[in-house]
Amino acid sequence: MKEVAQNKLFAIDNKERLGIIILGVTTMEKRTSAPTKANHLATFRNKVIQLIRQEQVTDRNSISSALDINVSTSKRIVDDLVEEKIVRLLGSAKSTGGRKATNIGINPDYGWNICIKVEVNSLIFALTDFLDQVVSEERVPFSKGASFDEVKPLIKKEILDLMVYANAKGKNIRGIGFAISGLASKDAKRLVVSRLLGW
Repeated sequence: MKEVAQNKLFAIDNKERLGIIILGVTTMEKRTSAPTKANHLATFRNKVIQLIRQEQVTDRNSISSALDINVSTSKRIVDDLVEEKIVRLLGSAKSTGGRKATNIGINPDYGWNICIKVEVNSLIFALTDFLDQVVSEERVPFSKGASFDEVKPLIKKEILDLMVYANAKGKNIRGIGFAISGLASKDAKRLVVSRLLGW
């Protein structure tokens, strides 16, 4: 496994090419006893995570204002995320005359994501931290025109190898996702057809 210090392979269009970083985030919904309340909080929870990822550094009041939610909800969600170590406190923001706000940012050490891009004759695997920085990457070739059944064992083997590698580094895998050319289902969970690959 080749380790890299910076995001090189995916530097130009990481989000577009991988298209899967958020998958590792949106699965982290906290469950409560009331389904309606759980759905409501989960929706805001995911929006808070995405906003923090986008802004890199923010605070509870800014989150409340940007998402149009009350401060108590923002505080509750952020406190939960801090407790779960998904986000971290980064010290005090500049004072605007009142009490100093506490800056918040994503915790890059929360876990790693496995990113898989399927090309015409190769698979590109990357491990990224929670700030989208590539930790390691590898290209696995296969014959052009190969069927999915022929490629699937390569995917399964590499995913298992990456999970073992992450475990050896003391990291948890938080998400696995694919970037592939083709028509996806409405819920974006299934590939309907890929003319490029003949799948």
